[in-house]
Amino acid sequence: MLELADVTVRLGGVTVLDSVRGRLGPGVTLLTGPSGAGKTTLLRTLAGLIPPSAGEVRWWGQYITAQLKAYHRRLGYLPQRPATYPEMTVSGFLDYLSALKALPPALAARRRDELLEALGLSARAHSALRELSEGQRRLVGIVQALLGDPEVLLLDEPLESLDGDSRARVLQLCHRPGRVTLLATHRLELVPPGLVAHWSLDAGRLAVES
Repeated sequence: MLELADVTVRLGGVTVLDSVRGRLGPGVTLLTGPSGAGKTTLLRTLAGLIPPSAGEVRWWGQYITAQLKAYHRRLGYLPQRPATYPEMTVSGFLDYLSALKALPPALAARRRDELLEALGLSARAHSALRELSEGQRRLVGIVQALLGDPEVLLLDEPLESLDGDSRARVLQLCHRPGRVTLLATHRLELVPPGLVAHWSLDAGRLAVES
């Protein structure tokens, strides 16, 4: 269980999130809202990258600020604009990130290959990132978020630039028993119905719909 307990975030004197409350249990939750609503800030706060100005984020009842290293080992995160290294190959880039995540090399290589296969990228494993389409680079970002088989998965606009088949594959990978997934998008039409819950964010205020 991931919980936002009256979380407020102020950036540059502006209140971006205002006393946000919500609980995320296992399953996929959709986070929608217009551009500028605070979706990216909410995901960065849940990822422990932005400390709340007030309130707390809790993981199974414990503040994530008190267990940040342990929490990050259980976290997979895709930023809206992930950093890339254009000259690196897909495999090289993923191996580099696996090392940063301290994943055992043999396990990381097996997980990398499984995910590339699942997302239809095996043939591009030795291609430079600069040679990929925007959608393919987005899929590589999703692979890196899933490398450690995370318990918490936070994805910021993961479905942009993807075709229908790729979107379906991504959503299938998100569904793992026990995993908490929050998927942010400003395009509701890209996501099929039937998700566990729907959060709507507007002007820093959250509405939770079951």
